[in-house]
Amino acid sequence: MAIGFPGSPFNKKQFSVDSKLYEYNSTLGAWSKSVRAPVSPGTATITDISNLVDGSNLLNNPGSTIPSYATEVEILSQSVGVQDGQMAYAEDTDKLYVFSGYSWYKTSTAIEYVPPPPGSWYGTRGIYAGDTTTIPNPGIEYLDISTLGSSATFGSFSDQVYATAALTNGNRAVFAGGDNNIVDIKYVQFATPGNAQAFGNMVTTSTQGPGDCGMCDGTYGVYSIGRQSSSDTEYVTIDTTANAQTFGALVNNGRRRGGTSDGTTGVIGGGQDNIVQDGMAHIDYITIATPGNGSDFGDLNQVGMNVCAVGDGTYAIFAGGLFASQPYGFFNRLEYVTVATPGNASNFGTLSTGRSDAAGTHDATTGVIIGGTTSSWTSLNSIESFTMATLGNASAFSTTVSATVSYASGCSGSAS
Repeated sequence: MAIGFPGSPFNKKQFSVDSKLYEYNSTLGAWSKSVRAPVSPGTATITDISNLVDGSNLLNNPGSTIPSYATEVEILSQSVGVQDGQMAYAEDTDKLYVFSGYSWYKTSTAIEYVPPPPGSWYGTRGIYAGDTTTIPNPGIEYLDISTLGSSATFGSFSDQVYATAALTNGNRAVFAGGDNNIVDIKYVQFATPGNAQAFGNMVTTSTQGPGDCGMCDGTYGVYSIGRQSSSDTEYVTIDTTANAQTFGALVNNGRRRGGTSDGTTGVIGGGQDNIVQDGMAHIDYITIATPGNGSDFGDLNQVGMNVCAVGDGTYAIFAGGLFASQPYGFFNRLEYVTVATPGNASNFGTLSTGRSDAAGTHDATTGVIIGGTTSSWTSLNSIESFTMATLGNASAFSTTVSATVSYASGCSGSAS
């Protein structure tokens, strides 16, 4: 009896005839009776990349299920714990590989490497921390950005931290420094409410408060050290507890500046410097993955200190601020720049209330401005939000924070 085996079979391909199982051996170029149990038919299961190899070898994209390797050899050496159907990409051959259960097979079609989408390390759980109104026991609060829901207690700091720099990789929030020469760095995991844990220390030995200046790319977090007389910046590898390292110098001095990024370029604007003893309008930018000095980006429309910033991967939006010369002016402005294109800021819209010293956080769509101070240095408990891709005014959040908030800093990540 002639058996109609499938044409062009791959190695270990199975075929059942009259209740007998056959398996193709590509080395011999022949079918033989199989010694393995039948493989379940259907679509191969693509496993999570964390089950394959150490995360340092993978694409910098927590949502990817296809790891990338520098060479084909690195892929072919992986077998323990790799499941049937797992795919991997080799940069040297520009090919996609599929694991059959016993060995890897190279596809005939090249694939294009697509970098992780901007802001992929952000999430819907917004955290804000370092608040003067709760000193000596400053708290950490969180809220759900996607539902505009109420805030709740997350944990607390062990020291009197305010005007800290908030950094994120989507899983971990890191808080660097603070006013009154706080130079230690602490962290929390977004998914697990609790008190801040020790991370390391800043390079600098004194700070007047970095403020809401964190610029992140999912791996590194960069911040200005927060002194009027300094343009120095530092960075940390967010997933690794250790002391900060020197990054470089910005073009402009200043403290309490607003910073955000598009996943590659970090921008930081506004602040207070020691020359005019007041707010400034300058915007600087850096390439986050490459330590070095910053460059001039452009200017804000208004001179101001104590601004905060949010971004959606395309725009960076600077919110609020203060003109410190009496009579004090508390801005309700929203200004924006396109991060990939250096230039001066344009008008985005307005906040309903002029405020400085607010905390900024966001997911991929919505920018959220929390608390802050207003006329007569009154602290606020209100929250405002806006869609970052659409120019317009901010709207009041459906809820308020549980208490007044000022000089806090914010970031966001995943709740799970």
